[in-house]
Amino acid sequence: MLSARGFITFFWILWLAKSAISQSLILQKLDDASSVDWGRMVIRTVGNSAAAASDRLQRIEALERAKLAAAENLLHALKRVSWRAGARISDAVEKNLLSESDLKSLAETFTIVDTRSLSDMSVEVDVELPLTGELLNLVLPSEIGKSPLRLSSAPLCPCCGQPWPAGRPLPEGLKLIIPSAGYTTAKGAPFTGAIIDARHLDLKPALLPKIVDENGEEIYSVEYVNRPAVEQNGLVAYRKTLDAATKDLRVGASPLMVRALKTAAANTDIVISNIDAALLHAAAKSQNFLNQCKVVIVF
Repeated sequence: MLSARGFITFFWILWLAKSAISQSLILQKLDDASSVDWGRMVIRTVGNSAAAASDRLQRIEALERAKLAAAENLLHALKRVSWRAGARISDAVEKNLLSESDLKSLAETFTIVDTRSLSDMSVEVDVELPLTGELLNLVLPSEIGKSPLRLSSAPLCPCCGQPWPAGRPLPEGLKLIIPSAGYTTAKGAPFTGAIIDARHLDLKPALLPKIVDENGEEIYSVEYVNRPAVEQNGLVAYRKTLDAATKDLRVGASPLMVRALKTAAANTDIVISNIDAALLHAAAKSQNFLNQCKVVIVF
């Protein structure tokens, strides 16, 4: 029997577990049966046998029918997932960028997370499929990661990030930031990732969003990443709170914090300042965390 202290410890652990789960849930409803959790990067749906199952053999057959229904529902739901700005996966299929048969085969590789016998003796299954891995392999362009970091040699003020005026004397003890030489934390350690704070914006998640500067130039997209890294982890991670983002192992112990200015392209892409764009690439110079998709977006 648990002591009073044991009960307190048990419920404290339970609360922490529930809190961690709630932090990862960023649900987008696709239809009556399906939704995407952008926090966990999975799509989930339901399949029903729609027929009574009384004896053991009939229950097995009902389960198989429920699984077939789940695969069909999952196929329809996958087509509704946001692929990139203003486009769903169905658009990629229509443009012959993605094969319908490949998508159907993928939908059949779901994992069953729950099974229920209903009052009418039918069987219902909850299934889910990761948005990373094979799906990203299918929707990614054949060639990615072709863009180099943009590393200017023009010096920047370490206090405000603005370009340092030519000819202005440098105060004693002040060291200018030279993006081409890299940009580190105040302690001289390399940045380990980036957190984009978009909590104040009406952002719409997508599989392949872009981060651009004020001139519309791409600062982060599939053109800056390693293919195995994006297939395994996704281009970005979405988090609900800044606390969850800073604790995310994806961005490491010393992430660069960047505040988004506004959204662009159907509220999927993010605009950051030209100064932050220069600092982001300079910060990525030493370890190139952009190449490894170590980017978290808070919204």
